[in-house]
Amino acid sequence: HSYGWRLPPILAAALSGINLVGVLFMKESLPKANRKALDVGGVIVAECNGIKDCLLDAQLGPLLWMRFCYMLLFTMFESAFGYFTQGALGLNSKTSNYVLSWFAFLYALVQGTGIKRLTASHPELTLLSTAFATLAVSFAVVSMIGTCMQLIVLLVPLGMACGLCNTVITARVSK
Repeated sequence: HSYGWRLPPILAAALSGINLVGVLFMKESLPKANRKALDVGGVIVAECNGIKDCLLDAQLGPLLWMRFCYMLLFTMFESAFGYFTQGALGLNSKTSNYVLSWFAFLYALVQGTGIKRLTASHPELTLLSTAFATLAVSFAVVSMIGTCMQLIVLLVPLGMACGLCNTVITARVSK
């Protein structure tokens, strides 16, 4: 059975689900006494000597793996978007670009204005798990849509979840 244009969103949904499982099992890995020892001006510093140490670090490693998976699924989505909209919906390149611009607007809206409000009222891990759950479901649904209007509506939670994932993961890695 050939999945054709449905394969990229299905793979992106699977990667989102894997990341969601990873977030659900994240917790503070160091005892409070050890956290205090690494505290530098209110920021906990992970000590890494090379990429291998960073990937194996109890705090930083899972975030780097999530970042990798998120960027992979986002790149798959973005790269296959034109192919998908042409094959699934019959859109031409101009219309496809307008639809992708809608996605970019929503993504930027979360990063530009929404993130301050969300992080002020919700823990980062809650936001991250909600965003990955939204991505998993949204990408799965993308593979089943049949109209441009359905795609435009579905891009609302998808764009917002992508913006949220990118911002929260980056913030947590830089802390």
